[in-house]
Amino acid sequence: MQTTLFEQFTDGQNPEIPRTLNIITFFEDVATGKRGKQVYDYLAGHLGGEFEFNHQVWKFDVLSTPTLRELAAKDASDADIVIVSTRGDRELAPEVKSWLDVWIGQHATPIALVALFDPEHKHSETAQNIRHYLEEISKTGQMDFFSESESHLDERLVDLGSQRRFDFDDSFQESILTQEAPADTTFPRWGIND
Repeated sequence: MQTTLFEQFTDGQNPEIPRTLNIITFFEDVATGKRGKQVYDYLAGHLGGEFEFNHQVWKFDVLSTPTLRELAAKDASDADIVIVSTRGDRELAPEVKSWLDVWIGQHATPIALVALFDPEHKHSETAQNIRHYLEEISKTGQMDFFSESESHLDERLVDLGSQRRFDFDDSFQESILTQEAPADTTFPRWGIND
């Protein structure tokens, strides 16, 4: 649906211009990619009446190629929400950190950075280190940071504005992130080297 600013409204109402929400997911492997896709699906399902959605995905592996790393950073700089989905059992690879540096260096203006971890590793020391690293990246980029809570944190509700609250533990851990995607699920435009 396209709406132009030149349409005439006889009843004096303001035109309703749909806003596109650009979401990009960076993932480590198929399982973490599915988790990122589930978060995207959740957001699209709950905000689909207010926004149109555009979703891109990038696998960590391709970030080892400098040209693709720069392209991924450009795509991320155009995104409203960046999702980083990793297992959390090992540190982020140098090429992923290099991509983050390039991305933040391009004066990215996303609304939020979202960090996702495998349920069995999300409380590990490595996952906590990654979480803190990504939180610092979000501060540098002046964006909101969302992640599943650490084991010692009680604050589980995240304010999404407009009286929306999101409970990562209850909404994702039990209902989405711990469930396997059905075998016949297809993911259009999944990405390179999936």
